[in-house]
Amino acid sequence: MHRNEFTTQVFSTTGATLTVYAPKQKKTVYVLSSMHSMIQTQDTTKKKPNTITHYNTTKCGVDVMDQMVREYTVRAGTRRWPVAVFYNMIDMAALNAHVLYQLCTGRQERRVDFLLELARELAQTHVVLLSGEGHRAIPGKSHSLESENWSLSWPLCYNLRKDLMKMSSC
Repeated sequence: MHRNEFTTQVFSTTGATLTVYAPKQKKTVYVLSSMHSMIQTQDTTKKKPNTITHYNTTKCGVDVMDQMVREYTVRAGTRRWPVAVFYNMIDMAALNAHVLYQLCTGRQERRVDFLLELARELAQTHVVLLSGEGHRAIPGKSHSLESENWSLSWPLCYNLRKDLMKMSSC
C-alpha cells in the first residue's frame, strides 16, 4: 500500500496503540506500543510520531542483542515459522544465561566456551550409552561427551570483550 510521504495513522485500543508512519512514499513503518496512549508528531518536515522517535533512541540494546545472537546460533533453515521462533528463543536464552552467569559469578568467560559447557551440561543427562539391553542412559552416572565422538565445530576466534564494549557504547 502506498501512502503519502511523512503521514501518520494511529489505531488504538485500551491496551495498545498502533502507529503507521510513512517515511517514504513506498515504505511504511508499523510500531505497536503499550506505553504510548497519546501520539504526537514532531514539528519538523518529517513529522515523526513520538513512538518512532522513542523506538529509535532505545533500539540500541535490541540491535546489539541481535548481533550477538547471530554470532553463535542454533538456527537452521526451516520453512516453518514456529521452528524459527523456537530457534530464536534458544539463542536468546543462551545469551541471557551467559550474561547472568558473568554477573552472578564475576568471571569473564568467552561466550563460545560458555556455550560449549552449557551444551555439555544440558546433554549430559541425555547421553545414550550402549548397554547389553540396547540404548539407554544410566541415571545418576556422569557421562562424558568426548567418548561419544561429538564433532563440535565452533569458531574459537570470538572475543567477548568486543561484545561488552559494543553494549557500553550504546
